[in-house]
Amino acid sequence: MEQVRTRGTAGVVIAVVGVALICVIAWRGMTPDQRDVTAAAQNAAYELERTPVHGLGLNIFDVQEALAHGAGRGAYNIRVRDAGRDSEKRDLYEFTNRNDDYPVCMTVEVDIDLLDDAPSFPSVSVEEGACAS
Repeated sequence: MEQVRTRGTAGVVIAVVGVALICVIAWRGMTPDQRDVTAAAQNAAYELERTPVHGLGLNIFDVQEALAHGAGRGAYNIRVRDAGRDSEKRDLYEFTNRNDDYPVCMTVEVDIDLLDDAPSFPSVSVEEGACAS
C-alpha cells in the first residue's frame, strides 16, 4: 500500500513540475524581444506619419495611441516613455518591452505653422538603441 502512495505522489510532483515548466516557457514566449519592440515602434511611426497634427504638436498620449493602433493586441507588452528632446529640438520617445529591455528610439519632428489652419504631418524615424538626448 505504501508503494502505491509513493508512486502516486511522484506522479503528482512530476505533473506539477511539468505544468510549471510549460507556464514559464509560455510566459517567456510572450515577452517581446528586440524584433518585436522594433516592429512595434515602426508600426507606431507609420501611424503617426499618416495622422494629421492639429494644434501645437504631438505628445506621449498621441504616441501611445499610435502604438495601440499599430501594434494591436501586442501593445500591452510594449512600454513607451517620453525621452525628451535632442540637440535639433526633435521629440524623442523610447520603446522597450515590459522589462525595459531592447530599447528603440523614435524621433519625431513636426513643423507647425500657427498661421495656417491646414494640418501638419510629422516626420518620424526609428532606430534601435536607447535615445540620447
